[in-house]
Amino acid sequence: INLDFHTKETLHQSLLILTQTSFKAAQGRVYFLMEHNSYPRFLDSELYHQLCRIAAGER
Repeated sequence: INLDFHTKETLHQSLLILTQTSFKAAQGRVYFLMEHNSYPRFLDSELYHQLCRIAAGER
């Protein structure tokens, strides 16, 4: 997952003084990108469809 410049810069600045929420913005962005990009592509992939067939006992 590639984070945009703004997210990276925000993360970099928050690392100067660590808090419990230092990674919150970056984490939210990663989840968003996975939900709207990586995960839907995975669900459409042949690998996923093969794994579903195997799990269902098909070949």
